[in-house]
Amino acid sequence: MNLNICNNCGGDYEYRYGRWVCRFCGSYKPEEISNEEVTLLYTAYQKLRLAEFSDAEIEFDDIIEKYPRNPNAYWGRLMAKYGIKYEQDFDGRMIPTCYAASIESILSAQDYQKALQFADDENKAYYKGQAEYIERVRKEWIEKARKGKKQKVKKAKRKKSVLAIFLLFLIILFGIGFGVASGMFLFENLEWDQVINGVPTSQESTTTQEPQESQDPQEHQSLAYILSDDGMYYIVSSIGTCTDTDIVIPSEYNGKPVTAIGNSAFYNCINIRNISIPDSITSIGAQAFWRCYGLTSIIIPIGVKSIGDSVFYGCKSLTSITIPDSITSIGNSAFYGCSGLTEIVIPAGVTSIGDWTFQHCHKLKSISIPDSVRSIGSSAFYGCSSLTSISIPVSVTRVGDYAFSECKNLMSVTISGGVTRIDDYAFSGCSGLTSITIPTSVTSIGVGVFYSANLKTVQYMGTMEQWAAISQGSSWQYVVKRIICTDGTILP
Repeated sequence: MNLNICNNCGGDYEYRYGRWVCRFCGSYKPEEISNEEVTLLYTAYQKLRLAEFSDAEIEFDDIIEKYPRNPNAYWGRLMAKYGIKYEQDFDGRMIPTCYAASIESILSAQDYQKALQFADDENKAYYKGQAEYIERVRKEWIEKARKGKKQKVKKAKRKKSVLAIFLLFLIILFGIGFGVASGMFLFENLEWDQVINGVPTSQESTTTQEPQESQDPQEHQSLAYILSDDGMYYIVSSIGTCTDTDIVIPSEYNGKPVTAIGNSAFYNCINIRNISIPDSITSIGAQAFWRCYGLTSIIIPIGVKSIGDSVFYGCKSLTSITIPDSITSIGNSAFYGCSGLTEIVIPAGVTSIGDWTFQHCHKLKSISIPDSVRSIGSSAFYGCSSLTSISIPVSVTRVGDYAFSECKNLMSVTISGGVTRIDDYAFSGCSGLTSITIPTSVTSIGVGVFYSANLKTVQYMGTMEQWAAISQGSSWQYVVKRIICTDGTILP
């Protein structure tokens, strides 16, 4: 890691006026921060430079929780929230470039105010200049968008006026018979003020929707639905025009059951606080509640069979979730960044825990893995820094790479006799781990499995000959001081 690279843009620092300054974007190198802060900021800003805004935001959340007075972390999170990364301009300068449009001013954002509060004078001036530039670009973009919309409306009005005049001409030219038919069409669809002004008709200005039979005020009929291909049930496709913070999904719509929540249905709906899901729901699509920052609790009904990929990704206010026994699989990144979760019970029917499933759930203190689970995916519990103990049941045959990496407070690990593979860096960075027992079922130990852990002793349940037969990667043995076998001790 090059510590002389600018976090913001990746450019080089040069020494000017008594400070290290980036010669491409003008930001100042942070001073008087710990090596850990430097490393964490570098990792988070690296994701920002790759336009991985969601991942970067979660990384900055973690930094701010640990170092609440770090201005660079607040500035980085601000850039991630607004979808901004630095790109090279024609003159070689690195300038902030927006990858997402926002109607909210960056100058009023809380993270911006926090960055100014904790920054030194030089960086404060830098942040102000950058924010003012971003705000100016944002206003220009909005103004261009408005002008473009007005031009489209004017063209539409002009076309309607020409059509109306043309129909009137036909009435006069071809007489009564054709004129009556044309006139009926004209006056049924265009009122006189619309003919003169080119205003869209009521039929043309509204989107055709399925009629709504249910008028129950508790059921949010302003949600958007799509009918299944066979016409038998409805799927909630998006939040539609609903602006409520407490959502109640109905069990029926237009006399037919609502059985599914579609992919990305409530994608990035940051104002939702609670969602009530009826028992009629049997399927929840991928990214259904992606980055619903305000969502605090949810109960998954018993008919649902699986939790798809990234369903609750980034739901950082989620503190309570009920998973029914009907669930058999939990998808990749399903609870990634759910930093408010403190405990979770995986039901007995689940057979696999996907990659990155609970990554960065750094308040997760307790998790129960049932005997039905056969594999734990890559980075499944990466960065769960509050987790103190874990018991891997006999049903699990593989512990994926980085599965428990950076679980810094993990002190107790029980590996049952079904595990055959412990993949690369599975327990790396577990600085609280001082001892572990490995069963004779293990035939492969990957690279750096215990890298950067405080592990001094490995208790192996077999003989020294059996230990020697295990396929072993590199690096981890430089951490471990001794392996205690049933017939003696090995000193790596």
